[in-house]
Amino acid sequence: MRDVHFKNLAKFYSSVTKEEVYFKAKDGKYYMFADEEHLTYIYFNLITDRNNCRFVKIGITKDPERRKRENDRLFTRDSEVLCLALIPFAKELEHYIHNVHLGKKHRAERFFDLDFDAGTRRYIDFNNKETYIYDEVKNEVNKIISEIEKVVIIDNVRNLRSDILIKYLVPDYFIDHLKEDEKQENLIPEVNYDYNETIKANVYTRNRYRISVDSQKIISYLNKLSEKDIDCDKTYIFIKKMCSRYNKHKTFSLKELRYLNYFCNKYLG
Repeated sequence: MRDVHFKNLAKFYSSVTKEEVYFKAKDGKYYMFADEEHLTYIYFNLITDRNNCRFVKIGITKDPERRKRENDRLFTRDSEVLCLALIPFAKELEHYIHNVHLGKKHRAERFFDLDFDAGTRRYIDFNNKETYIYDEVKNEVNKIISEIEKVVIIDNVRNLRSDILIKYLVPDYFIDHLKEDEKQENLIPEVNYDYNETIKANVYTRNRYRISVDSQKIISYLNKLSEKDIDCDKTYIFIKKMCSRYNKHKTFSLKELRYLNYFCNKYLG
């Protein structure tokens, strides 16, 4: 492992953050405001070959469901998702992980699996530079994942108001000089949404809504449901279609939001 140790994301985000993203490291978390078009999924997939050798593949994607299928298609065993996070500057972070932090030493060159064409098992070369021997980088990967899980996307930049800016982004020493009653009244505002149920959304254009990033985890949980978890084929197709549209940053009608909210309450409790 290189001498560059991964301690936290504060230095990394301080070096890459631009005007499209507001960022503050505070209370052990990374509070961010970012427009949806600047958010990308970073994933860590654990793969086990037919010799029980474990590998971790680290990459980015706009469509995690499709990427998971593509990754699994290379192997006869399904991969396990160690981490899947929607964050800003995922491409830059991935580049840092591959080229600065982990480097080339522990990259995996081949795996032992079933060759479908030959009908036998053999060693197969990896065709990417994103895969590592997991047991050799496990501790470092866990540190990285632990830091990524501290990223908190508050909302879109366009919804950033002065009171929310103070709450999350103003340094603590400044807030400490404010009167206690001013902190209670001004620093903990109630977030307002045009559609505010389990699913939260704001009006984008007339009669169309964008689901807030506050609902990201709910959509992710819903998207992980399989056909056996849902009691109707049409419902399953609808849910998958809505989740796919969310991942592609599409807008929704009010009727679609209400149905989606209903199914979230029904299947997620």
